[in-house]
Amino acid sequence: MLRSMKELQGITINAKDGDIGQIHDLYFEDALWSVRYFVADTGGWLPGRKVLLPPGIIGTPNGFHEHIPVDLTIEQVKNSPDTDLAQPISRQYESQLHDYFHWAPYWLTEVPSAVLPPVQSGSSAEDANHPSPQILPDDHIPALRSARSVLGYHVFARNKDVGHVEDFYVDDKSWKLYYMLIDLRNWLPGGKKVLVGLHWIQQIDALLSKVHISLRACFKS
Repeated sequence: MLRSMKELQGITINAKDGDIGQIHDLYFEDALWSVRYFVADTGGWLPGRKVLLPPGIIGTPNGFHEHIPVDLTIEQVKNSPDTDLAQPISRQYESQLHDYFHWAPYWLTEVPSAVLPPVQSGSSAEDANHPSPQILPDDHIPALRSARSVLGYHVFARNKDVGHVEDFYVDDKSWKLYYMLIDLRNWLPGGKKVLVGLHWIQQIDALLSKVHISLRACFKS
């Protein structure tokens, strides 16, 4: 089932032995358009803490605005590695997080071939098909993007500001992103909104808070 990212925010997260907070945000990467982490806001019982949880331990939401189960205990969440989400999530922190919870690192099996460095002379085909995480230099690691941050980005088509990102839609089984919702009020009167397939997105520019899309994605000139 496709779900709105905005509507997922605020859903209560249930551990095995009690509630641990609410979904505050989702982190995704746009190389494979996959949700990599849910951000759990732990609220009053761990003041100021936000914990990253991967989709592999997240169950299907029970009801549209109710609860979502995770395969963890409250104690595991309490003792998990802390992080500063005001800074980009580093691969070093991800490794610490996955080691603590004994999670299989997604980057071992899901790194797109487009971001892999060339195979060195003498390397076997088998080695090329099973890269280790150390192969990737830092500037080749796909950036993780905060959904809350990208919502509101200005959308440009042929360098023209046509609107802003209103929402994303994600499958609650695979946790893959499928569509971006654009509010075209900057360009068309009446606040028309359109769904755009993610293959129409050309670039997400975090520095300038812009998303560049193909003009054919939702209208013709």
